[in-house]
Amino acid sequence: MEKYIKRQAEELILARLEAGFIVGLLGARQTGKTTLIKHLSGYFQNKGVLAEHIFSFNLDDVLLRNEIAADFYFIRNLIEQKLGRNLGNLSSPIILFIDEAQKAPDVFELVKIIHDDFGDKVKIILSGSASLEIQRKSAESLAGRISYVYLFPLSIGEILKDRFSLDKENGLFAGLAKGPVSLDSLQKIQAKIGGDFNRRREFELIFKTIILGGTLPAVWQKPKEKELVIKSLVETYLDKDIRSVKEVGDVEDFGRLVNTLAYETGKLLNIASLSRDLGIAVNTVKKYLSVLNASFVLNKLSPLLRRPRKRFVKSQKVYFFDVGLVNFLTKRLFWENLRGETAGFLFENLVIKSFEADNKNKPLPYDISFWRDYQGHEVDLVIEKEEAKIPVEITTSETLAKEKMRNLAYFFREFGQEENFGFVVYRGELKEIRIGKNKVFLLPWWLWW
Repeated sequence: MEKYIKRQAEELILARLEAGFIVGLLGARQTGKTTLIKHLSGYFQNKGVLAEHIFSFNLDDVLLRNEIAADFYFIRNLIEQKLGRNLGNLSSPIILFIDEAQKAPDVFELVKIIHDDFGDKVKIILSGSASLEIQRKSAESLAGRISYVYLFPLSIGEILKDRFSLDKENGLFAGLAKGPVSLDSLQKIQAKIGGDFNRRREFELIFKTIILGGTLPAVWQKPKEKELVIKSLVETYLDKDIRSVKEVGDVEDFGRLVNTLAYETGKLLNIASLSRDLGIAVNTVKKYLSVLNASFVLNKLSPLLRRPRKRFVKSQKVYFFDVGLVNFLTKRLFWENLRGETAGFLFENLVIKSFEADNKNKPLPYDISFWRDYQGHEVDLVIEKEEAKIPVEITTSETLAKEKMRNLAYFFREFGQEENFGFVVYRGELKEIRIGKNKVFLLPWWLWW
């Protein structure tokens, strides 16, 4: 049996079910939704829920969809038949999982009825890889009843917590929510997972593994099979998911766009240039980008524009949900293929997505962006926490380059309060420096969680 890696989403799902919500578990294919659902099934059984009271329906099954289309109450009737009683006569809880829920639209109305009538006993989790469709159907039928939990590939924190048995430990992101960050607090986190020479060597091995192969759970656990896992993901996505999306008229054009965007990871997005190079209309490129975003394959990071009188770059950047997918599409299969700027963009992608995996599930997520002016000064990530704008520079270097110092200095000059702070995520040692009155924490990448 494949080892289960504890996911941050697990506790969120349980808390929201306990609060009386239907949970919508959303994420791209291969991010571990099915594995998480199987784990939760075991969890509920350990908590006393009878195995025969846990029901799972996968609407990828066309025969099941046909049954639902023919009989609106098919799922409820089947549950009651197996229980031998009406849901209104329940004496113990029921857990209902419905995967790829968007493929049978009527199921949302049925779920609403079950939740409204029996929500104190029936706990419901809907999941799927088409977030736009699930959210659209939910808005129509489940408004005020559903809470979304987003599942990403493994974050840096999830990987390190699993590797070094740190499940109960809090890291930088939890500290950031509580108040000001200090060198002392970071040193305490570091002391729990770092220290000796061999541990540092292991960090370097993990770094190379995830930059090359990505952090999809199946790839992380079986890195030798990464090409097969990602090949299956790409083929399933293009041949199964996308062919059913009405917004995509030409799957071949869509596939060419995906491959081209893989080379643009972390770069400014130029839709007009993509349209011209691929021979695809601008509006079609925009529509396909929306589909990619809705299916979690990529997302766009917008620039920080807080001073309209200033001339700042206004183009967005594009990042994929997993760097292993990027390397597969660009045929970078060995560490030697990742040089200089390429490795930098991949690392930037990984760091930003690891933060997003935590941030997206917050009740009030921070706004995130990047900043760049026309003089070429740039900050890779800006986290807006209340009134503060926290700059984050990201580099694969083991030292802090003067260029990064200069970028931060310009940022603080433009946006800094009386005293602000920022981060540099890199491969060097934990340090604190000053740029003017502003603290900058030089953060080893393995503390970015």
